[in-house]
Amino acid sequence: MAPRLGSMGRVDSGDGRWSIWVVAWVAHALSTDPASAYDANIFYPERNTLAYSEANFGAGVLALPAWIATNNPYAAHNSAVILGFALSVLTMFGLARRLTGNDGAAMAAAILYAFCPFVFARTAHIQLLMVWGLPLVMLCLHRLVDRPTIGNAVALGLALFATALSCAYYGILAGLIVGAAVLTFSVTRGRWREPSWWARVAIAAVVAVGTALPFFLPYLDHQEQTGFFRPLAEVVRFSANWQAWFASSAWTHRWMHPYVAGWSEVLFPGFILIGTGLAGMFSVLRAQPATAGSRTVPRDVVCFYAALAVVIVWLSFGPTAGLYTVFWKIVPIFSFLRAPARFGIGAVLALAVLASFALARAGRRSTIVPWAVAGLAALELITGPLVQPTPAPLSAAYKVLARMPRGPVLELPFFERRMDFHRHTEYMLPSTLHWQRLVNGYSDYASPTWARRALTFRQFPAGDSLELALMLNVRYVVLHEHKFSRAELAIVRERFAQEGHTLPLIVADAGVELYEIRR
Repeated sequence: MAPRLGSMGRVDSGDGRWSIWVVAWVAHALSTDPASAYDANIFYPERNTLAYSEANFGAGVLALPAWIATNNPYAAHNSAVILGFALSVLTMFGLARRLTGNDGAAMAAAILYAFCPFVFARTAHIQLLMVWGLPLVMLCLHRLVDRPTIGNAVALGLALFATALSCAYYGILAGLIVGAAVLTFSVTRGRWREPSWWARVAIAAVVAVGTALPFFLPYLDHQEQTGFFRPLAEVVRFSANWQAWFASSAWTHRWMHPYVAGWSEVLFPGFILIGTGLAGMFSVLRAQPATAGSRTVPRDVVCFYAALAVVIVWLSFGPTAGLYTVFWKIVPIFSFLRAPARFGIGAVLALAVLASFALARAGRRSTIVPWAVAGLAALELITGPLVQPTPAPLSAAYKVLARMPRGPVLELPFFERRMDFHRHTEYMLPSTLHWQRLVNGYSDYASPTWARRALTFRQFPAGDSLELALMLNVRYVVLHEHKFSRAELAIVRERFAQEGHTLPLIVADAGVELYEIRR
């Protein structure tokens, strides 16, 4: 990826194009007008349209240097991907290193976690690549448990904030894990009797909620205005099935695919991670005292991560398994979520921590063992070559549009069927060159009003479509002749010819035509 930083990307899918666009939009907004970040340039004339899906502020921040230097959406996105992987290695290494004191065991855990099959199966979803937040949160949590200072409490709150802004699923999962860990260690360490301990926990909670709330308010407003929520029937579709926990993106696991056909997600953690994770749990619990490498590992820590792995696997199966339904009913924020299978990364985290315990113990007898396992883990998890197509060059029409006065843009054909909505990303990606507001758009949510307009604009400029465009003050129309069938194109040409005085042609290049709507 690095040698082709600005000339490759997942432009072969709607989600992939959306991810590239959203990273570029956030980086653009943060570098020009941060206050308008949620007012993305899609679904005109609707407002706060970034809140129709993940905001991805974390990836946008990582992409800022590349965006400022190049204004290239692919370079911005790919730099965020590479930095995301690097941070995942660093944060997981830091967590395992703190718990074991062994560099080799920490590096093996970092590789097993950061390059797990789930991550490589989600290269079209930038937010799901930001897995670095979970180990960062747990590292800060263990620091707070060991030394409940105000500084450590603030650090935990900021880690939760950073995780939530990078991926809502991971932010919610991190909050649930921290809540469970606080209750667990409050009892096992006897801290529930200490007012100062609860004061530090409160500080962490206030910092996390206080920093994240301004970024969450647009979602609450969106829910209040539209009544948006995810019914459990929709959630079932995006839950894990048993096949998902045996499906993998790694080359070495492809022999399993015929036996697990029909998987709903890719969640297999790898043979080495499962083996070393189970070994870590049993070997530390049986030790007298419980040790891992150069550190004594409290049994409550081992039991916590073992229980965490089990609970998260259970949660990933969604409403049909029962536990997710309980959370959906008692935790309001679950009404925004639709893919319980994505919580599966938490089980990988727990197994990686347990694996570091086993490898640290083995490292006491031979320092080579943990590093050898790290190398074997890298070989087991190889996923490549990454399918990253080279984007086609943009038409000169977009370069002209970038120099035109500001005005809303309507791109044709206007895909009106729900199953084709993702094709609007074919227009969103070129908009990173001009950042004019688009009537078109694609996201997790499309308002009923926009869907009704789509039916009207599909026949532009016939019927009421031109009148609607004038009413919305749409200024430009971009027509892509190669996206129409021959018969459709002939009809559209006739319509445009009839409205020639209202729709003069500005420029045509490579099958893309730019028109201006004149009153």
